[in-house]
Amino acid sequence: MSWRRRRPDPERWAIVRRAVLYRDAYTCQGCGWVGGPFDVDHIVPLHRGGEMYDLGNLQTLCRHTCHKAKTARENVRRRRESTAAERKWRALVNDLC
Repeated sequence: MSWRRRRPDPERWAIVRRAVLYRDAYTCQGCGWVGGPFDVDHIVPLHRGGEMYDLGNLQTLCRHTCHKAKTARENVRRRRESTAAERKWRALVNDLC
């Protein structure tokens, strides 16, 4: 199943989210901020093979600073990877033609 098609079960996600927030003492694991608002973030993104409900793959991040910055870094990396893959594909097609 593609990672894009997986939707978290709302009840299970609520339980896992509360467990992660409690484990991390409602503290951002990036900057140490206490007080929220917080997001529960997948350390290894789902599209890279991270597990949705694995507590070892989840962390508490403050929503507007750390989580936003991590997502931006991941998006830049994804663009670079897709551009590199596209260049390889084009080179392969050119070699075949």
